[in-house]
Amino acid sequence: MKSGPRPDGEDWKPYGKLVSSAQVYVAAKYFAELADGRWIALSQLPIDCDCEDLLKQFAAKGIQCIEDQLGNYCGVYSEPDRGLTVFRDVCSSSKLYYQDCGRYSLISSNWRDPLFTYGGQVSKPGLDACLLYRVQPCEHTLLTNLSGLAVDSCLCICPEGKFQQRSLNRYQPLRRPHASSYSDQQLKDEIKQNILLQYQRAYTQHKEVAVLLSGGVDSFLLCALAQQVFDRVLAYTPYWKEGSNPELERAKQLAAAIGVEQRLVEFDPVSVPEVLSRLVNTTGGAVRNFSSIVLDTCIQRLASEHGLVVYGEYADTLFGSNTIRRCLIDSRYTRILNWLIPNAVTPLIRRIGGKFRVAMDLRESSPLQKGLNLFACSDYQGFSELLQRLGLGHGEPTNVFAWSEPMDEQMQFYRCQEMALSLDVYQHMVEIESSASHWGVKVLTPFSNQEMLQLSSKLSYVQYFGRSELSVFKNFRRDTSLEVKPLLRELACEFCSPSLIYARKYGFNVPFSRWLAEPLAESVAKLVEQGWLSERVSSPYSEHDCERLWTLLCLNIQFQAMGWLGVNIESNRDTKG
Repeated sequence: MKSGPRPDGEDWKPYGKLVSSAQVYVAAKYFAELADGRWIALSQLPIDCDCEDLLKQFAAKGIQCIEDQLGNYCGVYSEPDRGLTVFRDVCSSSKLYYQDCGRYSLISSNWRDPLFTYGGQVSKPGLDACLLYRVQPCEHTLLTNLSGLAVDSCLCICPEGKFQQRSLNRYQPLRRPHASSYSDQQLKDEIKQNILLQYQRAYTQHKEVAVLLSGGVDSFLLCALAQQVFDRVLAYTPYWKEGSNPELERAKQLAAAIGVEQRLVEFDPVSVPEVLSRLVNTTGGAVRNFSSIVLDTCIQRLASEHGLVVYGEYADTLFGSNTIRRCLIDSRYTRILNWLIPNAVTPLIRRIGGKFRVAMDLRESSPLQKGLNLFACSDYQGFSELLQRLGLGHGEPTNVFAWSEPMDEQMQFYRCQEMALSLDVYQHMVEIESSASHWGVKVLTPFSNQEMLQLSSKLSYVQYFGRSELSVFKNFRRDTSLEVKPLLRELACEFCSPSLIYARKYGFNVPFSRWLAEPLAESVAKLVEQGWLSERVSSPYSEHDCERLWTLLCLNIQFQAMGWLGVNIESNRDTKG
């Protein structure tokens, strides 16, 4: 989808809507218009309504109506004499880019749109975000002259043609109660009814559905509830012949417990280079999640039979996250250590080394640093030299997700959730939606709507983290990771044995080190000659090597898409995408 002045190209189907003195043309897959002059253009239809229905909802409720929509899309809404509103879905899984060209402006959901002009300058904030977190925040692209629409915001274009980015304020810091006024049963009923209601709305257009069943609690619960609404439910689980598939057996047991038909999808690592290149080129950013490569194969397989796939993203962040729990407990440890150990003896304790040094590092780290340690993909090693080769100055990458300090525990909780949404959830949804769009499938994420956000804010610490919540003593030298998401676990126990729900979780461990050593070996070898590495890194790769190499491979794909060879960008200035 794109809008701007009318170009010379057959790929545009201009709908010449006169907005004040400016002629605006929009190219999109779907378009609808009302008799009063309002119109809407969409990149993709919502799951449960058509373009005209959505336009009527916009006319009645305005931009806030997208909070109620199912599905992932972006679009432009026009009202006579009031200009345009450029928006994207509530999951922020569709990116939008815009460029001010002086006499006119260009907007596109494709960062490589032929109308955009690329200058030979790399945006340092955009590059820093990629190097540290392997994400491309929507407002920080890799290019200095290309802007992105921020998460939870829309772009308003007044009749005079001026741009104004406006926050929709869907996610606000809410004080989390230490003792909830809502019973566990009340909250579980609300969660269950919300999921079922979304399924019923989706059923109006889709009688069958596929569910990505990983072997975890979230995907199992969604699969079990889907059986109560849809005529046919199929569960798809990925696996690979070589290496470990620790969650595969439990996924089989969970599928058998509810009698759902399960399809096991073998992943062929030979496809990694093609899928990685496609995802980077379509999303306009690095692929943060290795699992997105594998899930692309699942979506390709199910696309031949299904038009809708259910995915369990958002559940951890909203209903119980071990990552957030670790960050907050570490902060409590810090306060205890600060009380017990005077500053004067800290250097002496550091000299002892081992766990004592770790304790002192924990004592001296800020809440921001604790958050960064949990979400950063790589450290600063080697990046200072890379920044110099790119002509972006000396020093280390700058954190683009700065927190204001000091903060109390409630605000730190909120900031951790905000960072989890920005760095993990939104990015993963962008990657999943890219695959779904490529294979012609729509994605439903039942945990992602506004009601679920409100439900999350009602949870007490015990209802979010489990009975050990954030107690330093209850969590000391104990694995309490299976206590998180207690409400979702209790709901899941309605459909199968608790022994399956509370079994140790091994995670979706993707053999990415083998990918780097085998199907991506040639691409890794070229990183040195293209200037990304000063010396070659040899297999077997450490975890640090894997994270760094994967990040640089993604950056190299983006640079080559812009016509730049490695870090040498001087020879291709002022080129078009």
